[in-house]
Amino acid sequence: MKERPSAGGVVALTAMLLLGCASIVGIGDLTPPDGGHAGSTSGSGSGSNSGSSGSSSGTMSTCEPPGGALCQTDPQCGCAAGEKCDFSASTTPACLVAGAATSGELCDSATDCAAGSTCLVGVCHPFCNVAGSPCPAAAAGPPVGLCIQATDDGIDIAQAEYCLFECTPLPNNCPAGEACVVVQVPLASGTVTTTNCEVPGTGVPGASCAADGNPDCQAESECDISDDSVCAQFCRSASDCIGVGTGTCNLTVDLVVNGVSYGFCE
Repeated sequence: MKERPSAGGVVALTAMLLLGCASIVGIGDLTPPDGGHAGSTSGSGSGSNSGSSGSSSGTMSTCEPPGGALCQTDPQCGCAAGEKCDFSASTTPACLVAGAATSGELCDSATDCAAGSTCLVGVCHPFCNVAGSPCPAAAAGPPVGLCIQATDDGIDIAQAEYCLFECTPLPNNCPAGEACVVVQVPLASGTVTTTNCEVPGTGVPGASCAADGNPDCQAESECDISDDSVCAQFCRSASDCIGVGTGTCNLTVDLVVNGVSYGFCE
């Protein structure tokens, strides 16, 4: 039986990635502390997981962001009209120009996304504020799932908490131009297998791919490091593998998403 590939391509909020979301690193950079905040993050405001909708209207309310930060990501406050609280060239939140792309839409940089969201793996992701908890339902875009806190070299980034998207790897049900990938998130209670929508690669089943992450493979497939690091198509049964390789679906023991077992076509 094949081993489960390394976790899919969820990005960490490093300074470089905040500028363009062009690179992808492993899930090891996303380590929520004790299922919640590290020290003082978005402690001001209501303290509930409000899950910003990604829209902005008028001047944001004043607030007292923790840690001496200029603004707060969720709920959004501290910036002027037409701006949003986000990250650019540092791990400290700052006021940036707000874009028009809403939750789940494609993006190239943080300023493409509307207030309340940021650009990760080429997709606008809503901010949240209770890492390890489910995000509240979004008004638009794909359904949101787990709230994750990002880290930079193992150090939690204050307020860098955002929602992953719930989706199905096969059939891929993310918005056009995106792919549903499987990610494994370490929490205090144990590792959770979940999903996210991101921009896919172009590699077809059998094509070479990176050993860590999923950016090289097309939608409905993932980089299988147990098979010489090649793209492998997801499957639920042999019927999903007709015309692919030997037509065999090799189910893995730990790849279960929302109660559905997935494997890879051989």
